[in-house]
Amino acid sequence: MIKLILFISFFLTNFCVEILAQKKLDSKVLDTLIKHAELTQSDALVIFLEGKLYSEYYFGKEPKRIEAMSSTKSIVNLAIGKLITDSLIKSIDQPIYDFYPEWKQGQKKEITIRHLMNHTSGVQNIPLTTVEIYPSPDFVKLALAAEITDKPGTKFSYNNKAMNLLAGIVKIASRKRMDNYLAEKIFAPLGIEDYDWTLDDEGNPHAMAGFQVLPKDLAKLGQLFVQKVNGKESS
Repeated sequence: MIKLILFISFFLTNFCVEILAQKKLDSKVLDTLIKHAELTQSDALVIFLEGKLYSEYYFGKEPKRIEAMSSTKSIVNLAIGKLITDSLIKSIDQPIYDFYPEWKQGQKKEITIRHLMNHTSGVQNIPLTTVEIYPSPDFVKLALAAEITDKPGTKFSYNNKAMNLLAGIVKIASRKRMDNYLAEKIFAPLGIEDYDWTLDDEGNPHAMAGFQVLPKDLAKLGQLFVQKVNGKESS
């Protein structure tokens, strides 16, 4: 069976596809993918077959970096996973106060890395990033200072502010800025060199969005998730 994993940046309709098949890609499936990418005005269609780059389509344009938008969050989660395998954090159930002792009080002491990752932290959040987050010079401090509006772990609420705190945790645990840690541990082994990461005024990489990368390299990162799903170890 062919499995499709789509990484779509909804606002730019960028389209990266990872395909796994036994031997070859059915021509009808390929035609469907190309037509859908054109219909949605995608910047790119990238196909991996059996873990290797199969084909790339840029629809008359030159390959260029695309904004990963909220797919950036998945890349940040790769950093958390690597911290665990490097024994730099215990697990995603480790409390945030291990990194920020000021949170060892009230309901904040209940919040774990898992809660930040799955948007159940209960941290106060204004959905529009232009209202509160982007005007802030320090996204990490903004998250640290936030009030708690829901009991941690009880309610899903999509939360860009809380997600940005993961950049601070990666820096504390690895003693490297998050984008530099990812560059060394994840990107370099995959041959990913052409990318950029938006920083706040204090030099913190955005964790909610802000990762710009070539479509084929975004697909390489997607391959890591596919390998995990299929029980394989990535290098």
